[in-house]
Amino acid sequence: MMKDFHSVIQTEFRQFEIEFANALHSDNPLLNEALDYIHTQRGKQLRPILVLLSAGVCRGITDKTIKTAASMELMHTASLVHDDVVDNSPTRRGHKAVHEQWSNKVAILVGDYMLARSIGLLSAIHSNTILSIASEMTAALTSGEILQLHTNQSMWISEEQYLRIIERKTACLFSACSEAGAASSGATTRQQIALRQFGTYLGMCFQLKDDIFDFSDIEDLGKPTMNDIRDGKATLPIIKSLQRANKDEVAHIKEIAEALASKSSHIDVFEAEQEIRSFVLRYDGIRYATQLMDKYRAKAIEALKIFPENVYRNGISYWQAFAVGLGQSFAVIPGLSRSGTTISTGLICGVRREVMAQFSFLMVLVPILGETFLEVVGGEFGASSVGALSLVLGFVSAFLSGLFACNVMVALVKKAKLSWFALYCLIAAVCIFIFA
Repeated sequence: MMKDFHSVIQTEFRQFEIEFANALHSDNPLLNEALDYIHTQRGKQLRPILVLLSAGVCRGITDKTIKTAASMELMHTASLVHDDVVDNSPTRRGHKAVHEQWSNKVAILVGDYMLARSIGLLSAIHSNTILSIASEMTAALTSGEILQLHTNQSMWISEEQYLRIIERKTACLFSACSEAGAASSGATTRQQIALRQFGTYLGMCFQLKDDIFDFSDIEDLGKPTMNDIRDGKATLPIIKSLQRANKDEVAHIKEIAEALASKSSHIDVFEAEQEIRSFVLRYDGIRYATQLMDKYRAKAIEALKIFPENVYRNGISYWQAFAVGLGQSFAVIPGLSRSGTTISTGLICGVRREVMAQFSFLMVLVPILGETFLEVVGGEFGASSVGALSLVLGFVSAFLSGLFACNVMVALVKKAKLSWFALYCLIAAVCIFIFA
């Protein structure tokens, strides 16, 4: 699903990447080395994608949006660098954390540098609204981190405390990205509020999903599991399970978890983790967290209902796909271009040029494969006297020329004015009807 949305904003995302890369540069050799190290290990970059989509669903992506996306990603990355120092985390995304690669001092200063560059980008936007959003987000992140440090002293917290922490540590960044993206496009106050709510609910879902994954025994998640327990952090699945268990079980599980967190040499790590995982499954801690996540998901979807369906909200919506399919049916009329009909219908329905261009040329595969299948069934290939070498050469040349033509046409559709092409088609059609 994320790939679908990423394709919608691929041009703007490339602009963001350039802006972000430029911000991660310094004339100081050591600082630049650390920044390059961070840049090569960037994650899924969900936050800038959220900024871009939020602007798109409102009044469109602008240059302000690109700078806002880069600024938000800089703030997020800086918070991760600082967070690793606070938590003394040895790794980040499968590589050494910045403070492990250099030192705590270097890591703190690198994070500060990224925050400064982030503020610089926001200053260039000249938007007090976006600046205020970023300021409130930074304050919330700091507050959430301190709250987590305080509660980690006892390790075992209430569900209410847990939700308050993740709202400030995770959801506030999603919320700020959504709201700032909307503001960068000149959205109304109502639209900004709706997207702020959407971002909050989405962020809560994101963190709950991450907490659920932490208890998974699936090896191919891209990161180790049971990290939170080993770090002395209680998450919702185990919090809820402890509420449902009897006193003896609670005391036993706490003893095991605290031994893991303190890295005691008197405990078998694998067995301890398996026992905690079984405990959480037995008391439906994961099911409870999943149900709460689904509730936040429903709230996030509800918050988007004030926006009309468009490519930024839904990718290509069902009604847009139906309309395009209906438009394609007219291409059977002699003289009408299948691709032209497809692209024109999509544009009328509000789908972006590049999306429709790609969709149009992908659709050609369906009739080609169908025709080839009929030829195979009809025995036409078997009756051919063309040699194998000629067929291979023909296939390769057709593939390369087709690929070139598709790339050229997609580029033209994205950049050229189609009104002149439409005028040409109209004139040609009139001439055919008159003189044919």
